[in-house]
Amino acid sequence: MFSAFACIALFQPAQPLPLHARTRVEVAPNTGRYHAIPKDLTIDPKKTALVICDMWDKHWCTAATSRVAELAPRINEVANTARAKGVLIIHCPSDTMDFYKDHPGRKLAQAAPKVEPKVPLERWCKLDEKREGKLPVDDADGGCHGGEKSYKAWKSQHPAIEIKDGDAITVGATRIRFDAS
Repeated sequence: MFSAFACIALFQPAQPLPLHARTRVEVAPNTGRYHAIPKDLTIDPKKTALVICDMWDKHWCTAATSRVAELAPRINEVANTARAKGVLIIHCPSDTMDFYKDHPGRKLAQAAPKVEPKVPLERWCKLDEKREGKLPVDDADGGCHGGEKSYKAWKSQHPAIEIKDGDAITVGATRIRFDAS
């Protein structure tokens, strides 16, 4: 049962959300040294999505599995807060769509109208050095420094990240429509 206050809150129009953004800019050309430039933005929650990518239940790299397990509850908190403010949550756990084939969130994504992105989506996107700075870490080893052999260890998204009614589950050429109102 909702209180009167809770019911009123449910029918309030979505308020603009403050976002404290930052970008990294190279200090001087070809130095490999960067500094952060902060910028405060305001975003419309009805035209915003939080995309959660590859937060798998298990990874071939033991260290990556541990990092995800530590990060997943915090991502869940962010998703719950964003969802409550009207942001669409899109879960993108690559290579797990069979696990979600009958999930309402998967069906929601499949039913969305197709949208052609400005930049074609690919299975794997390499760093575009013309538009993006170098990564702050060396990922040549796939992100695992223990010498473990790569294999598909994941079956689903990490269970600490909730998928709730109204969330979408997709991968690849995402088909999600934002409410334009």
